[in-house]
Amino acid sequence: MPDPYKLLKKIKNSPGTIESKLAYELGNPKKKAVTNIKNRYDGANDNNDAPRHATTAQYTTESLRNKLPFGLGNSIMGRGLAAFGANVLGAAHEAKAGYSSVKKGKSSVKDTFLEGVEDLTNNFAGSVVGAFGNSNMDNSKNKTIDKIIKYLPDGKYKSKL
Repeated sequence: MPDPYKLLKKIKNSPGTIESKLAYELGNPKKKAVTNIKNRYDGANDNNDAPRHATTAQYTTESLRNKLPFGLGNSIMGRGLAAFGANVLGAAHEAKAGYSSVKKGKSSVKDTFLEGVEDLTNNFAGSVVGAFGNSNMDNSKNKTIDKIIKYLPDGKYKSKL
């Protein structure tokens, strides 16, 4: 069982942002999701935001499930905790990215907020997928993600003005 205090100390003392350190400790779920999405959609970049967010949240949830001690990741409580943790991390990422986007003048506060809500919706859906079934962080749940994507927002909000 990993010692959470040693893990936090390791994250605190290693170089990079907190987000990059956490990503490393979780097995780089975003990097794996981007690779997965590029392979699934033949490298098309036109509308891959929703599946990328859902797949990243799925992988994050699965990684968190694997990190829970004593096999708790496969219990109902552990699955819920992992999904909750993935959504907290997703919200922190959206807050950081949104702040940066507004600060650099790339987007208005309204557009950034609405896009963030869409992204968090996609994250939630992916975390639910990650909470069920295996926790392999592989492409075994691609069909499930692909089925739910058509019901999710595209994640790219632009003002109609």
